[in-house]
Amino acid sequence: MLSFDFIQCAVVILILYVIGEIVSTKTKAFVPSVFVVAVLFLLGFWSGIIPKDIIDVSGFSAIGIASMLVIVVHMGTMLSPKELLENWKTVVISLCSLAGLVGLLLLVGSRLFDWNTVVVSIPPLAGGMTAAIIMQNGAAQLGLETLAVLAIVVYVVQGFVGYPLTTIMLKREANRLMKQFPQARAEWTASKTTGTGDGAKEERKRLVPPIPKKYRSIYTALLVVFATVWVAARLERLTGGVVSRYVFCLVLGVIFSQVGLLEKNCLNDTQSYGMFQTTAMAMVFAGLSSATPEMFKMIIGPLIGILVIGVCGLFVMAVVAGKILHFSWEMSFAVALNALYGFPPNMIITNEVINSVTEDAEMKEYLTDHIMSKMLIGGFTSVTVTSTLLAGFFINLLR
Repeated sequence: MLSFDFIQCAVVILILYVIGEIVSTKTKAFVPSVFVVAVLFLLGFWSGIIPKDIIDVSGFSAIGIASMLVIVVHMGTMLSPKELLENWKTVVISLCSLAGLVGLLLLVGSRLFDWNTVVVSIPPLAGGMTAAIIMQNGAAQLGLETLAVLAIVVYVVQGFVGYPLTTIMLKREANRLMKQFPQARAEWTASKTTGTGDGAKEERKRLVPPIPKKYRSIYTALLVVFATVWVAARLERLTGGVVSRYVFCLVLGVIFSQVGLLEKNCLNDTQSYGMFQTTAMAMVFAGLSSATPEMFKMIIGPLIGILVIGVCGLFVMAVVAGKILHFSWEMSFAVALNALYGFPPNMIITNEVINSVTEDAEMKEYLTDHIMSKMLIGGFTSVTVTSTLLAGFFINLLR
């Protein structure tokens, strides 16, 4: 294994990011950059070319978690209360699809695999790292070492299924929306001036007066953002961890932007969005360092079966719920697939798809307004909230 200092580690990470972007651009986002970079990291870890602590040594991990929280606040400022209320259908579709995942795995999966294998896999498949760690620890405490490994591997590899499927669904949805744009343009433009779009920024009343122009700077903007993250962390502690700080960051981002504490797209004012996104994504790839070829050989059969059954459960219930709630089946399935990766990959993939289907600035804004909020809310519903609650319940079902 080669040895790197923190600068060399950062250079290697960024090289992999660039390769991912090139492949995504060449394939018009059919192969998302997140998928490419994840594969490159995995091959690098397995071959020993890339040290498994590359993210830590680079220093990215030191600010990676903070970066994710800051980006969530930023995304919250892009949403309005009206948008959140309008997206109640997204929450319902996300919950229904998760019910399909859980139900089909318990009904079909438990007939193909043993009970503990199914139980330990459901929370990680339905969500993120927290759920995986809860189930890993629960299995390890019962001496179920193989299943402890399975919990982490399910979390690590589910994105390989979710990334390309989501790209396909979102490209179909984006093309559908672009065909409707000539007829929907007038209504969409009007909505921006009545409180649901960026055009409403100057119209809304501020309860908090803006910082005087002469005192505005990158530092004051970042201070307010990080103070919001701090408040979210304190609120999480008050709830005993039942409500994640990520949820609070999103909600506070919405509220504070409405009252005037935060500007919309707040990180754009600080010119720091790119750096925060870079370090946040590094945390996703850091999780791949714990997966080994031996782990995959040992659990490949149950892993494939669980992924196929789980995704089928997501698909069936998402399409049914979407049909009832008048969502396209593509958008419904894309919302459901958030369970396989969550934030920030959902944001990255959505941006890549939008940039791949059009170069028109107005069309990009239109697609972002109609797709991004659904993807973000779908991700928070499944990964941030529901999966952790599922893990707290399913850990008691291990035997």
